[in-house]
Amino acid sequence: MLFNSIDFAVFMPIVFCIYWALSKNVKIQNLFLLAASYFFYAWWDWRFLSLILICSLTNYGAGLLLMKNEKARARKTILTLCCVVCFGILGVFKYYDFFATQLISILPPPHFAEYQAITLSSAGRDFILHIPYIKLYH
Repeated sequence: MLFNSIDFAVFMPIVFCIYWALSKNVKIQNLFLLAASYFFYAWWDWRFLSLILICSLTNYGAGLLLMKNEKARARKTILTLCCVVCFGILGVFKYYDFFATQLISILPPPHFAEYQAITLSSAGRDFILHIPYIKLYH
C-alpha cells in the first residue's frame, strides 16, 4: 500500500476514526496504532514485517533500558546500539543496491563485460564481484 494509493485513502480515515474512538484508553490506542502500522507495511510486502518487528522491539527495549539507567555512559551505549541496529537495517535494505551499483561502476571486476547481459540481483552482484578473486585463487 502506497501513500498515494486508493487503498491508503480508505485505510487512513478508518484508522484515524478508530484511533480517536479508543481515546479513553491510551494503551489500547497505542497498541491499535502499532497493529495498524504492521498491517500497513504487511500490505506492501509481508516478508519485511520481521524488519519492522526487529526495529520495534529494539526501540522498545532501548526505551525500557534508558528509563532504568541513569549512568550517562550506559545510556549513550544503549542509544548507540539502538541506532546502529535500526539504521543498519535501513542502510542494508534501502541503500545496499545503490552502493553496490556505484562500486561496480567505479571498480569493475576484470572481464565484467561477459556478465553485463545478465540482469543481476544484489546477491548476483555479490557473486560477480568475487569471480575475479575465485579465478585468481584457482
